[in-house]
Amino acid sequence: MGLLDQADFGVFKEKSTWQAFVIALVMFGAISFAALSMFDSMDELFQSDAEPAPIPNIVFESLNRSDVESDYVNETGWFNLDEHRGSVIILDLMARDCSNCHLVQEHIEEEMEEWHATANASGKSLKIFAYGAWYDESVEYLNKSSGAYTVPLYPTGYGSTEAAVLKDGSTTDPVRLFTTGGTGQIPVVLIIDEEGYIIAQQATGTPIDGWAKFDGILETALTEEISETFDSRIGWEEPETSYTAVFALGLVLSILVYFSPCAFPVLPGFISYYLSLGAREDELIEQGKLKT
Repeated sequence: MGLLDQADFGVFKEKSTWQAFVIALVMFGAISFAALSMFDSMDELFQSDAEPAPIPNIVFESLNRSDVESDYVNETGWFNLDEHRGSVIILDLMARDCSNCHLVQEHIEEEMEEWHATANASGKSLKIFAYGAWYDESVEYLNKSSGAYTVPLYPTGYGSTEAAVLKDGSTTDPVRLFTTGGTGQIPVVLIIDEEGYIIAQQATGTPIDGWAKFDGILETALTEEISETFDSRIGWEEPETSYTAVFALGLVLSILVYFSPCAFPVLPGFISYYLSLGAREDELIEQGKLKT
């Protein structure tokens, strides 16, 4: 006798079966949404509560392409962001082997022509820079398209742990300053106003609002007086280790991992087991292995 002959499909006629199915469906949807949106909102949850301040100068080596970076670098081919103060700046912290970064790049490249046109029409200047934030890569590596990665069409360079120059002359890693909780998690793309303040920060290539908030703030920055974005200014600081934040993040991740798709392959066997158990219900009751 085959498994299907033994199976008790009568359970599908029971109200409790469908109640359980609805509950499972709701849980699956809620957990999936939480997993997909967690990193989209994590930058807000762990955002610095420091007072907004202009970002430090960032000095980093460019890819030095004659037709792309030449108008934005010094004579040695290095970017110096302080030299571009007065322009609205988009700073894209990225890496060649970061797949989510490619989605940020795709959005920028799709929209940048229109953004530049908007800036020009308003008498403003927009500059876009990509900052290579994985330091085990290199200028040569970033400058070569391969697979899903294409070299950005906008000025691009390779950073370092000493690229950010603070007011006191000391240096630090921009990745620690601008990524969520200083974790180094990229992508992170920033909008910086003419006075050097961060007015928007996006930490995923798939924002749940479809880039509406980010693009909206950029449009305001490009078309309105700078005072219109004062309320959007975001603080930054070099983070200290917070054991409470680490514990909270670990707890959330543990819950999501427990319900992750990795567990799905066991479900068919689980369902088959209980179907066969239902078919043998009378036999198991007689043997005293199952209570009525």
